[in-house]
Amino acid sequence: MKSDDERPSALGQCLRRMETSVEMLDGISDEKVRSIARELLEASLDLHGLALARLIAIGQGGGDGAAIISRFVADEYVAAVMLLHGLHPDEAEVRLRRKLASMRSHWGVRGFRVDLLGVDGACAHVGVRFGDDRSDRTAIRREIEDALTEAVPDLDRIIVEDFDVTTTSGLRMAPVANAAEF
Repeated sequence: MKSDDERPSALGQCLRRMETSVEMLDGISDEKVRSIARELLEASLDLHGLALARLIAIGQGGGDGAAIISRFVADEYVAAVMLLHGLHPDEAEVRLRRKLASMRSHWGVRGFRVDLLGVDGACAHVGVRFGDDRSDRTAIRREIEDALTEAVPDLDRIIVEDFDVTTTSGLRMAPVANAAEF
């Protein structure tokens, strides 16, 4: 974290970088490239604006430091900006477990169960047990991957594997054929 003396200089440098980048962008002759770059910048600013608005609303709710941080992490916009800047306090496994817990009843009603098998570096492995053979497994795997990517966009891969529950004394997941890597 920068000291108070470094902030104005860092702010000035950042603003100069932004100004230079906008000038360079304006100098690009390819309209399509300029349009894509501007859209990327606008989307990024929109995300930051939404996150900052949520930070203010959360901060106005009061509480101690740990409670406020927990509320920041629980807000999807603020959490996204924290991740973007490498500031999210929770490890990928914690975020995956939280997302799986929040989706468990939704997915359960639809006849499938998803469990975290592990996180290894930048890769997560999840197992899915289908209760209905008529379900569109490819679409369900994509839905799982999309939901989990929201929680851990910083991971490089999410591998979704079919598994069977083979014991009643606790889950013992045995991967079966048809693992899908996203």
